[in-house]
Amino acid sequence: GHNGAIARPRKVKLRAQDRTGKVFEMEGEEMLARCFCHETNHLDGITIMDLADRFYEDDYPDGAEEE
Repeated sequence: GHNGAIARPRKVKLRAQDRTGKVFEMEGEEMLARCFCHETNHLDGITIMDLADRFYEDDYPDGAEEE
């Protein structure tokens, strides 16, 4: 229910492990880089409330999410 402005890098390189523990690296640019950062933040327990410079009002009418 929150929308906010979060600065993210345009290019990201990450190192991770697959389900079997094998280490691999990936690079992402633009939207993929933002997704990598977003998901990594979840793993680290960081939320939009911790990062947003400012918040926007929801565009949804009251009760729309209940449909």
